[in-house]
Amino acid sequence: MLDLDGFSITAWQPNSDVALAVPEGRLQSVLFSTAAQGGFKEATFPIEGEAGDLLRWYYLLGKRLRLAGPGGGLAFEGLVYGLSLSGGMAYSLDNYYNAVNVVYTTYGGEAAATGWAVDEEGIALRGRKELVLQKSDVPAAVAQNHRDLALYFGLRTLTPDPFEVPIPYPKRRISAEVRCLGLYASLGHRRWIQALSGVRDTGLQVQDIVAATNFYGDSVDWLVYDGLEHVDTTGISVERERVDTFMTYQQEVERLATLGTSDAAAKDRLLWFQVWDDRRCCLTRWGQGDFPATDYLVDSRSVFDAGGAQIPDWLARADSVMLTPNHLLLGYGAYDDVLETPFGFYLLETEYRLPAGKPQKGQVTPNLRVKPAGSSDIYSLIGGMVGA
Repeated sequence: MLDLDGFSITAWQPNSDVALAVPEGRLQSVLFSTAAQGGFKEATFPIEGEAGDLLRWYYLLGKRLRLAGPGGGLAFEGLVYGLSLSGGMAYSLDNYYNAVNVVYTTYGGEAAATGWAVDEEGIALRGRKELVLQKSDVPAAVAQNHRDLALYFGLRTLTPDPFEVPIPYPKRRISAEVRCLGLYASLGHRRWIQALSGVRDTGLQVQDIVAATNFYGDSVDWLVYDGLEHVDTTGISVERERVDTFMTYQQEVERLATLGTSDAAAKDRLLWFQVWDDRRCCLTRWGQGDFPATDYLVDSRSVFDAGGAQIPDWLARADSVMLTPNHLLLGYGAYDDVLETPFGFYLLETEYRLPAGKPQKGQVTPNLRVKPAGSSDIYSLIGGMVGA
């Protein structure tokens, strides 16, 4: 276990509660973020230690990582996605693939697909990550050759960055930066192919996608849909068949969420798809369904919940409304909508940074930064603007 000022990092087998040995080292700092669309977003942390220890992070790429805060509360959960070493080498899952399919047309214009070529060992190790290539005017044998070549290098491409030769002989003690992505990112690794036709509720379609997220080649669910406290079904039904095939799971759940809900009691129809604690995901009306009710109160001392109880600042998450009531002391009047005040904000993202050691005299090191949502942010999330 790695720890710093009460924060601890542990690694786990992807679909179970079996803990993995975390390489030893000195954790220098912690940075993690949340987003209204997706939930846990990203985490990075630099480590210093023996080269023989830190290089073992290479074998944790694709594994599940949990960051717990003081007292054991969950601060972040995601996948180990990248590793950068002080010697200049970098490894990432960005260009790693262990399942490849090629869709192509023959010389006669007939459309076809090679089918998936997969590496089961790679799937069990790092989770299934699919690549779909397109070729035109090629025979089947050429398409299959391209597929097999892409799979071979997809399994062996973990070094996306150029590096200088010769490589310096590694020092005994080195530094490394580990990068993790929230579990929402894993929905971009698979291609959703809806084999069934007919009309179905969009919320139920999202549940179908979540139920199919078997990423590591076993029968254990990777993500679990939790609709009881959020939006179970949306009341909107659309065709399940799609003209544009090979969309990713992530693209499809975002499309379905954008279709909204028919609940007349809701002021808005826009939905977010989020993955939070214990791999549980949900559709939720933005602002957790009670927007624009205040979720966090902030003053010069700390962060408080809506009831006025003090909470750790690292527990503040996106998709919430924050109010800075200390400004009310200046004499600002009553308000009906918190966002119509100069000190009410809807949080599109949050970012928490834990520095190593104490700041130097005169140095400002705020732990929590938030990104308030602007209208352009919302426009981009719901499809952008014409002509933009």
